[in-house]
Amino acid sequence: MIGDKRQTAIGYINIGYVHRLQNEFDLALKYMYQAEELFIELNNEYLLSFVYRNIGSILTKQKEYKRALKYFDKGLKIDRTGGYKSGISTGLYNLGFVNFKLENYSESKGFFEQCLDLRLQIQDKNGLPNVYSFIGFSNLKLNKKNEAILFSEKGMALSLIHI
Repeated sequence: MIGDKRQTAIGYINIGYVHRLQNEFDLALKYMYQAEELFIELNNEYLLSFVYRNIGSILTKQKEYKRALKYFDKGLKIDRTGGYKSGISTGLYNLGFVNFKLENYSESKGFFEQCLDLRLQIQDKNGLPNVYSFIGFSNLKLNKKNEAILFSEKGMALSLIHI
């Protein structure tokens, strides 16, 4: 429908995503911020959290980790309030990844463990090998070698199942 702000905002997300795939991060952010404005205006929390995760991912690609954390956190708060378990799981993973990049290994491990628990609870096997591996990597950085090996092996075993 012409003049449909929701569809316009989704169009901004799609264009931003294409720019992100082409490593044109400033353009990608421009379109994501436009989508953000419209979803705030429309009070569409669900898609707003999706936009925040996209902005956080773009900022992560730019190695702007502290800014990325803010957007991932904003999205996670919305997802928790709305009970969007898939979004919560993704948000926890993203926070774990960025904290790992910032060398906050204890925080990273905590986010990945929460992500793992939720993904197992909702039977979301998508990305489980990576979650187990990052728990393993976090344990290694925390000098917990046995736990690092255990979680890394679980991640590897799941990876082999999906080949």
